[in-house]
Amino acid sequence: TSIFNIIMGVTWELKRNFQITNTANKYVMYISVDLSQYTPFFLALTRVVILYCPNLYKKIFIKPVLFCSILFYDGILAFLCYLFLSDLTTGAMHQFYIFCDGFYLLGTFCCSSFVLLKIREMMKLVGHNHQLSSFGDLRRAALVCLFQACIYFIYNLICIYTNLYKLNDIPNSDFYEILYNIFSPIQDPMFLVCV
Repeated sequence: TSIFNIIMGVTWELKRNFQITNTANKYVMYISVDLSQYTPFFLALTRVVILYCPNLYKKIFIKPVLFCSILFYDGILAFLCYLFLSDLTTGAMHQFYIFCDGFYLLGTFCCSSFVLLKIREMMKLVGHNHQLSSFGDLRRAALVCLFQACIYFIYNLICIYTNLYKLNDIPNSDFYEILYNIFSPIQDPMFLVCV
């Protein structure tokens, strides 16, 4: 996720400050934006497995397997993003993003909720002993988990709405158009908050 965030940031700055808008830069920027928002799901999923099934995690996610899994996961997502980005004229791209945003929204939020529940359970085991550093660590982990899940939830809901609006193109209703005009410009700042 960090690597894709760096790539996304560099290409974003090239586009904004140096007006580099060639096709390669556009594809790299959009694919890295997509991958940086979809990769936390894999991280959240592995955190759920390690917290709830540590023995299974040690068997399945040994370093070479974990590395290959990450490459395979990101490779498939990059390929799908590339396919749908190359056909901007049809509604297929918006349908793809609605599906991906919905799937990753639900998946990341559920995994983060399970992680949060496990952390709360661990906090109860430790007790409210403020002398222990593990209690403070667990509390910070719970806050980070909750913050990340909420920010991604809001961001993905905005993405789903804007893609649904573009797909259906409902010009008759002022209310939906106002919502679109509000949500569309705050997508980028919300994404940066997620990063």
